[in-house]
Amino acid sequence: MMRFLLIFLMTLITVSCRAEVETHVTFDEIKLPLTGFISPYGGSIEFYVQKEFDIEQENDITLDEILWSYTVNSAGSISYEVKISSTGEGHEGLFATCNPENLCNRLPGIYGSTPDYVRNAPVIFRGSIEGGTHSFSNIRQNSESLEELQRAIENGKIWVILKVTASNPAQFIRGDTLIVTNLLGNIKLHKNLDYFFPLSGILF
Repeated sequence: MMRFLLIFLMTLITVSCRAEVETHVTFDEIKLPLTGFISPYGGSIEFYVQKEFDIEQENDITLDEILWSYTVNSAGSISYEVKISSTGEGHEGLFATCNPENLCNRLPGIYGSTPDYVRNAPVIFRGSIEGGTHSFSNIRQNSESLEELQRAIENGKIWVILKVTASNPAQFIRGDTLIVTNLLGNIKLHKNLDYFFPLSGILF
């Protein structure tokens, strides 16, 4: 009987070293107002909005896969990227990067200069719409950005960044806004449970 219990205990420890877990993260509505103007010089403008969110903190995890679903709305045809950062400044922010730089002189003062962490944040997914409201599901997160999201979960805080590039600033009319709602990430991860079972080290 004792031998049976010992085998059962060792099997439990072996199985429990790493647990497969499914969880999710959800985010409130994110709006990016797009203000365009006619420029005789051409050029491009990158618009950004960032929002800071608190998320459930987890340690000793490895992310395996993340599938995103969301709804996006805009009056015009727009291509966009959704990015994340595990570090940032401020709860909300609007930014613009212009090429040439003097294009930004005619933008409203609500747009600041784009910080490096916003510009360099990894893309979790990208898309485009031809105006109207569109819903998407099962969008696989870029593998290159999994480590960034893992750091954000370990910190318990994340900055979600929405980016739109205007190759022709005149394509945006005053008052148009890109809106992302129902942003939900379904996460599959492994959680290290070694600290629950200190004897497990002898089994690996």
